[in-house]
Amino acid sequence: LLEVGLEDTDRILNSYPGELSGGQRQRVLIAMAIANNPKLLICDEPTTALDKDVAERIVELIKKLHDEKKMSVIFISHDIDITRRLCDRIIIMQNGTIVERGKADVITDAPKTEYAAELIRAAKGRDYKAISAEAAENRGKAELSEAAGNGSGEQENIITVNNMSVSYKLPHGRKLDVIKDLSFSVRKGETLGISGESGSGKTTVLKALTGMKEFIGDVKVDGRFTMVFQDPFSSLDPSMRVGDMLREVLCLDEKRRRKMKTNASAADASEANIKEEHEGMRGIKTNAGTIRERISKMMADVGLDDSYLNHYPDELSGGQRQRVAIAMAFITNPDIVFLDEPVTALDVTIQDKIMTLLATLKGRYNMTIVMISHDGRLLSNFCDRVLKISQ
Repeated sequence: LLEVGLEDTDRILNSYPGELSGGQRQRVLIAMAIANNPKLLICDEPTTALDKDVAERIVELIKKLHDEKKMSVIFISHDIDITRRLCDRIIIMQNGTIVERGKADVITDAPKTEYAAELIRAAKGRDYKAISAEAAENRGKAELSEAAGNGSGEQENIITVNNMSVSYKLPHGRKLDVIKDLSFSVRKGETLGISGESGSGKTTVLKALTGMKEFIGDVKVDGRFTMVFQDPFSSLDPSMRVGDMLREVLCLDEKRRRKMKTNASAADASEANIKEEHEGMRGIKTNAGTIRERISKMMADVGLDDSYLNHYPDELSGGQRQRVAIAMAFITNPDIVFLDEPVTALDVTIQDKIMTLLATLKGRYNMTIVMISHDGRLLSNFCDRVLKISQ
C-alpha cells in the first residue's frame, strides 16, 4: 500500500471498496497486481474513470513501478496523450485490426493514417459552446444563447441550492460527510459544469438534486428534468428494444401530463388510451405529432436511423448506446438535463461526436444542462460556468 501511495494503511485495510475514492480503489488494485512482483503488468483503461489530477498520479505511479521493478507494461487506453507520455511504443487499433504502430513520439507527432490523426485531433477538444450557439441561432434563439453563454444575462434561476449537506451511513454506526454546506445556482438556459477529484461528491450532488439521495438544506429545482448516466449499458433495459424504450418514456410522460390536467376519472380513461398507444403506436396526439413521428425525429436528432429501433442494447456499440440514452433524456423536452460523466467510457473520437451532439441538442432545444466531468478541458469547452467541488 505504501508503494502505491496509500499512507493511511490502517484505515485502508479496514475499509470496504465503497468507502474509498476512485483513485484509492485504483491504487489498491495496482497494489494487488504488483504484490507478487510480476514480470508483466497489463493495465486496461486504469485512468478512464478518474479525474485528471488523480489520473496523472496513477500514470506517474505506473512509471515509477515500471522503473523500479523492471516490469514490462501493456497500457490500454483511449487517451492518446497519456499513452504517449507513458509508453515507448504505441499500437493503434480500429475495428479489431492494427492500423498503425511505432514509437510513441513519432506516431503522435506525425501520424501516417487518418484514424490516428483523428484520435490526436479529438484529444485536443473543440469549442462546443460555439456549436451550441450556432444551433440556437438556427432556431432564432441566438440572443438567449448569448445571454446564457457570457454570464451577463438576467435569466431567472432554475436551480437554487443553499447550504446543502449530504452524508452516507457506514457500518458500525459511522457516518461519512460527503457534501458540506454547498450553495450554488443555475440560470435557465445555462450550462453548468461540476468538477472535482474522485470521491469529492460530484455524483452525490446530482443524486440530491434529482431526489435519489436525502440531504439537509434548501434545494429548489424549478422544472422537469432527466438524466444521462455514465454507463449507458447499465442504464438501458437489456430486455427492451430501442423503440420500446423510447415509446415507454413518451407514454409515461403523456400519462403524467394528462393526470395534471384532468380529474381522476378522466386520468383513468387516458391511461387506457396510453396502453393502446404503447402496444400499437396509435391514437395519442401531441403538439409535436404522433409518438411515432416524435421517436423518428429524435432518432434523427441523435444521428441514428429508424432501423436501430428494433435493436437491443447489446446489439449496439458504446457510442450508439449513449446516443440512445441521450434520445431518451431529450425526447420529452425537459427543462433540465443532468449529465453524469456522459463520455468517460468512450474513446476520444466517439467522445467528440457525442459532445458535438449534446452541444447541438442543447442549442436546438434551449435546455438547462448540469454536467459532471473530471475532464477540465472538456468542461471549459462545453460549459458556461464550472463549479469545482473539493473533499
